[in-house]
Order: sequence, then C-alpha cells, then structure tokens
Amino acid sequence: MKPFHRLLQCAFAVLTASASARADLIEQFVPGQRDCAPCTWFQTLLGGGAAPNGHSGVMQIASMPVGTFLASGWLSFTPQGTFLTLYGGGSSTTEILTPGGAPLSDVRGAALLATAFGIIVDTGSGSIVGVTLYSGMILWTPTNTYLLLTGGIPTVYDITVGGVPIAGTRGVARLEAAVIDTDPGIGVAATLFSGAVVYTPSKAFLALTGGVVTASELLLGGVSIGGVRGVTAMGGSVAGGFLDSGSFLWTPSRVLLMLTGGGISISEVFDPVGGSIANVWGITRQSPLYPGGGFFQGMATVINDTKEHLVIVSGGVSTTEVTRPGGGSITSNVSVPPSSSLLRQASGLTMMFGSWNPPGSPAMRGTVLGSIQ
Repeated sequence: MKPFHRLLQCAFAVLTASASARADLIEQFVPGQRDCAPCTWFQTLLGGGAAPNGHSGVMQIASMPVGTFLASGWLSFTPQGTFLTLYGGGSSTTEILTPGGAPLSDVRGAALLATAFGIIVDTGSGSIVGVTLYSGMILWTPTNTYLLLTGGIPTVYDITVGGVPIAGTRGVARLEAAVIDTDPGIGVAATLFSGAVVYTPSKAFLALTGGVVTASELLLGGVSIGGVRGVTAMGGSVAGGFLDSGSFLWTPSRVLLMLTGGGISISEVFDPVGGSIANVWGITRQSPLYPGGGFFQGMATVINDTKEHLVIVSGGVSTTEVTRPGGGSITSNVSVPPSSSLLRQASGLTMMFGSWNPPGSPAMRGTVLGSIQ
C-alpha cells in the first residue's frame, strides 16, 4: 500500500495564473468524458515473429476547448524516454522520471485510467486564466509497472505486490476509473479512484487507487491465473471510492468471469454442455456498460477457432452457441499460439499474433486486434 498526494494544480505553459496568488480566482472542476483515447503504438517485428523489445507510442490523455484555446495533453514513449506534453495555445514538455529519479525508459505500453480538467476563472472579469489537466495512467517496462499522475509535478509510483514490483507485464485493462473532486468546499482536491487488471505470462493482479495504491494477485480456487490473453471490461463504478465492476478474462484453456463489489468473485464460464471454452481469441461486449451500484448484468460473445458463444450474466450465467441460420457452427478458423509474444493490451486495445487457416486454404499469419484504447 502506497499513499500518494492528490493531483495538485499545475497550469498549462501559456496560461500562467495561479489560483493561490489572487483571492478572486476560483477553479471549476470538469470531469473527463468517457471516451476512447486516441493512440499510435509501434512494436518491432523480427523475421516475421514478434520481438520482445522495441516499442514507441503516443497516447492522448485528454483535450478540451477552453475559451479561445484548445487545452490538450499527451504522453510519448520512445527510446529517448517518456515525456508529457501539455498544450494551451503553446506547448510545454516534461520528461517523466521513475520514483528513483531516473529517466523512464523502455516503456512497453500505456493504459489511460481517467482524466479531468480544472478551469481557473477570474471571478472579477469572468475570463479563463489557467487550465489544469488531472489524469492517471499505468505504464510498464520489462521490470516494473508504474502509476503516473498528472496535475502538479508529474509523479510516478511503483505498483508492487508485497513490496515486489510487477515485472513482465503483458497487458493492462481498465475496469473503471474516475478523477473525483473530494474537496467539499470551493477548492479542488482531485483524487484518482480506479481499478485495473494487470497481467503477466504467469499471473494476474488487481490494481486499485483511491488515496493509496494497492495491488493483489487474482486467484482461481487459490491458484494463480496464468496465460491471460485479454480482459474485456463490462463497465462499473468507483463512486464513493468503491470499485463495483464486471469483466471477462480469457486464457488458452478457459474463460473467467470476474465481479468486484463487496469482494472479488472469479468463476469459470462453461460451454452449453458444461465444458471449458478453450482457444478463445476474443470476447466482445454486446450489452451497455454496467453502471455499477447494483446487480451486475451483461452480455458478451465469446469466439474461438471453431465456435461462437453468447454468454448472458443476470443472476446466473447462461451460455448458448450462436449458429448459422441453417444450423451449424460459426467457425472463424483463427488460432492464437498459447504464448503469443506479440500479445499486448492497454485498456480495451488488444493485439495478438495469430493465424487464419480455413479448410482447403493455406495458413495465413496475422494479427488479432480488438476494441479501443
């Protein structure tokens, strides 16, 4: 458990007023919209296979028209390091450092959790004199998994389990998150409340924030969950600092349903005859996002190389096969290796190395892409 400071005020470069400098300045808190985060992500390929290193990317954190300005912020990770750029009529770039003060290099991916804006207004003139971008995101390298907070000096926290860093992260899935103003008065005390699944080749973890940073291993019947290929978030809520969410996780051999809220519940989803659903290469949400705060209900399609299943969660879990109009399975002929070195997930964006091999056709190597960042 690691405490972290609230996301402190830091105006964009060309909007220079400070709320503490004059009594007639107030900050209006604007929660971020629930939307996709535009991103561009590169990973090297060597000899037709996936290389374990060589990543670069740019991810938008948030953007918003503010008066005559467009306020925006984005994260860049390259071989030169990791950088935060803020724009508000002009741009200012800050290098992101590890908790030990070293350049944050060899970042393999970034997952945005939540954002909000603080709009600083001069009450005398009504003009906007400053903008603050509050945000939280998870970044990972081969040896560590970090939480990055913006809103003052960008601050990085090491996400650990029992004091041990999470190494070898392959994916991060945002379950639900929000930056919430916890100041009951006219001031702003922006606090990140979030829940995310972090997974490595051998284990999966639930990382939580809300004044502190915690992470714990996810277990199925007391056993580590290894080989996770992806996580499909079904929605949720962090109201009151309490994570209430639903999600599906899948491995080469099974599909799991995870519910949070009053504890963590993980159970296997079976096919219509009671068997494990193996070789899944994708799960797509088919219901509105679960709003949280009540009884979880959700619907998703689960697809492997030979069949497509519809899973409905509403009090219990029911699974039926989706068939062609005249009967017979809907067969994709897509296969993913048990250990895909191309596998990456950031929030809802997934990519995996796979192959496509319909009967009578030569096998085709390809990439499985899913959802949005």
